[in-house]
Amino acid sequence: MSSQAGAVTIVVMHKRRVILPVVVLVLLLVIGIFFLFRTKVGWWLTGSSEVILSPLQGKTHQIVSDTGRLSVNSQIAKLSSENVDLTTKLARMQDLRRENKALQDQFRTQTVDSHSLIPATVIGARAFMPGISRPEDLTIDAGQNEGVKKGEAVIYKDNLVGYISSVFPHVSRVTLVTSSDSSLTVQTAKTHALGIARGEAGDGIVLDNVVLTDNLAKADIVETKGDVRAGTPGIPPHLVVGKIIAIHRKPSSLFQTADVESLLDLSRLDTVFVFAQ
Repeated sequence: MSSQAGAVTIVVMHKRRVILPVVVLVLLLVIGIFFLFRTKVGWWLTGSSEVILSPLQGKTHQIVSDTGRLSVNSQIAKLSSENVDLTTKLARMQDLRRENKALQDQFRTQTVDSHSLIPATVIGARAFMPGISRPEDLTIDAGQNEGVKKGEAVIYKDNLVGYISSVFPHVSRVTLVTSSDSSLTVQTAKTHALGIARGEAGDGIVLDNVVLTDNLAKADIVETKGDVRAGTPGIPPHLVVGKIIAIHRKPSSLFQTADVESLLDLSRLDTVFVFAQ
């Protein structure tokens, strides 16, 4: 037992003799490094290490920054594309909502046979400049293949928009009631005065050729009398052309005239209906 204790004591003393010089050497090394870096030589070593390592650090930072920037740009591009898709879908939904409302409103109209109507979307207006000029005609997306014929009336609810003046396979041109080319027989709803409604180059309608003995009243509604044209279906009666906003009467003249305003804003129509016959 005493021999074992002696052996343990010898091993411990041996370890102390080995560890002690190592500890002292480490302490001296640390102290030496500390004083070295406080001298010019230490500053030179620090500067040199920064010169050597700074390009590597800069490159690493650039790589990280570029990677982050590419990721952000990719996310922005993706979000932008999704935003465009959503905006397009929303616009199309709004268009469909307007078209559905126009269809519902039209088919609720009792004075027009809805079975004879061909719905069409307005896709253009020649020489129309908003705020500068008014349209004289419209282009719609229905033509011969959809059953549209030249001379047929184009309406919205009970109101006359114009008539088909040109027909192509899938599109047609509508001459508006306000066009200088438009002229049709009309009568007033209250007093039954007869006359000719002529377009004023997109600016309105003039009720002309009304004899002085016929009574005209402001705000009276002007309706179609029925205008059958040679080789064409013609315009059916009782479609609203507009209302009288001013009356011009001269005792020395054989006729009186009136200014008529359409109840529709013809420049803002999205959907119209061809009265097929």
